[in-house]
Amino acid sequence: MRLRIVVLVVFIVFLAILVKVLYIQLWRYDFLHEQARESWNRQLPQSAGRGLILDRNHSVLVTNRLKPSLYVMPGQLTDVEELVDELHRLSQVPKEVILKEMTRKSSLNELKKTPKALTEDQLIELQAKGVPGLYTTVLFRGRIPMGRCWLRLWDLLALMDRD
Repeated sequence: MRLRIVVLVVFIVFLAILVKVLYIQLWRYDFLHEQARESWNRQLPQSAGRGLILDRNHSVLVTNRLKPSLYVMPGQLTDVEELVDELHRLSQVPKEVILKEMTRKSSLNELKKTPKALTEDQLIELQAKGVPGLYTTVLFRGRIPMGRCWLRLWDLLALMDRD
């Protein structure tokens, strides 16, 4: 008698799980699929300022500069041609170059040539449009005011000074 009760309880639990799975897969699929698409995880690269590198006379050798960046998630784009046209209009970068950068086989593509041609106001305008799949961010990049040649010379002098 006890064995029949245990088997009946296990059968009812299994049946309840099966009904729940069928309910989710058949009747709630569209809703849950849309919810998952909207909450897609976006991990955009961020970088912090590194500070200044000074020489012994407190002259700046290396500073930071802000670099605007555009990222595209191809899976979230709804109208690629319209976005390419808009970016071409704002940046004057050829459409073929923009399209090639946007459609690389990756979950997150950085547009490298386009942001260089955009002003800060244009980036804000793009962000305000709320285009699905297009994200803007600002990264810090090192900037060498006197040029790389001077930096190499300072490195060489520092090595010679150690001896």
